[in-house]
Amino acid sequence: MQLYLGQYPHGQFAGQAKAALAALNSRPAAFPAPTAKAAASSATSKPSKPAPSPTVSKPANLKPGWLVEVRATHQQATSSGQTWLPDPVALSLKPQPGPVFNIATLAQGIPAAGTLPAIAGSAKWLVRKAGQWGIGTDIKWHNTGPCTATVTVQGNRIIKSTTNQVSYAPGSGDTSFSAALSLTPGVYNVAWTLVCQPTSSYLPGKDATLSLLVAPPQGALAAPTTGEFVYQPNK
Repeated sequence: MQLYLGQYPHGQFAGQAKAALAALNSRPAAFPAPTAKAAASSATSKPSKPAPSPTVSKPANLKPGWLVEVRATHQQATSSGQTWLPDPVALSLKPQPGPVFNIATLAQGIPAAGTLPAIAGSAKWLVRKAGQWGIGTDIKWHNTGPCTATVTVQGNRIIKSTTNQVSYAPGSGDTSFSAALSLTPGVYNVAWTLVCQPTSSYLPGKDATLSLLVAPPQGALAAPTTGEFVYQPNK
């Protein structure tokens, strides 16, 4: 709440903030602490070190899909100029089937989100086979500046990549990123984020879509099967 007051000392969006904090009080935020500028990375990362065996027991009452949150963004000055960062309070947290998440669709009916909000999702990954798994993101963006996607597994960030990172010019495109990691059968906490920069402070970006992909051992990246990612509804 102190971070919220720092951003909005006059109490803008106070109603949404209180409602969102009540809904999210028992659940960790999917967004990490904001950084000034996304780090550039290659389209495909090298296999990671073996991941530790999951310590989370399989919860009951699981449903296929993800819990997805929407946050408005705000400008913040950096040493190299201005960047857009997610607000500290989520405006919406709802289940979504996935694995495709469209910013414009998720922002519908949330006026405070603006035209290009940040989105994030969290779920539990039910891994039933040991071996080297792949996980990846496919980002399609239209008339935006760079879009940064992150993916964490068991709290370890395995993907942080930015589109059109060479020129940082606004435009449209389709880019994929992936990572490999060794897993044993179990339940893994997975979270992702997508933050896109508007083309300018006066010309908001149009839209972007993120797709989550997985690859079983010795398999190719593809859309996950139904029930491979699940969430636990709030009681």
